[in-house]
Amino acid sequence: MQFQQGVGVYKTNGDKLGSVERVVLNPETREITHVIIRQGSFLSPEDRVAPLQYIDSATEDRVVLRDHVQDLDHLPLFEQTYYVPFTPEAGDEMTAYQSGYAQPMLWYPPLAAPRRGHPAVSGLGTNKEPYLVQQEINIPEGTTALKEGAKVVAADGKHIGEIERVYADPDSDVATHFLISKGLILKTNKLIPAEWAKTIAEDEVQLSVSSELIEQLPEYED
Repeated sequence: MQFQQGVGVYKTNGDKLGSVERVVLNPETREITHVIIRQGSFLSPEDRVAPLQYIDSATEDRVVLRDHVQDLDHLPLFEQTYYVPFTPEAGDEMTAYQSGYAQPMLWYPPLAAPRRGHPAVSGLGTNKEPYLVQQEINIPEGTTALKEGAKVVAADGKHIGEIERVYADPDSDVATHFLISKGLILKTNKLIPAEWAKTIAEDEVQLSVSSELIEQLPEYED
């Protein structure tokens, strides 16, 4: 199996449900657990967290879901926003917030009713209590939602490219290789074993091998 951002996600009858946005994997075991599927329009996207068991096949051109999957509406959103009344105790979270979550923000309910979906933000001329905006990420504890374009850094600290694609063993669901690319116009692609990844974060992968070794790898072609 292979996953690349933007590749269409389809039902078995050919209807398109969305596109691949991210791959969720365990940095320690490299097991892929979920795929983030983007639905909706460019202006109002919804990212749903789909278990890997929903995937029947994943190729360079498309991801096909299993027969029983008709829609994704029952799946949790990747990010959910909560508005929590501001208290001194909640204010402490502004300086010590759980790693992996967005920093909460303060906002004040407006004097006038806002348009639906577009809350006005104001702290002037109102004595209403402020609120904390908290964003919760709905992926299993200990996993990472790897972005396409995540920076890849070699053991000697050199930036050697960005994540272009993730390959996985269809039997074990373990990531076996990362396709990395470098350059804007004339891209150079290298296929590296996933076991070379020392740490995996959503926007950066650090390798345990040197940039010299990566340079010696042959250029990858599909």
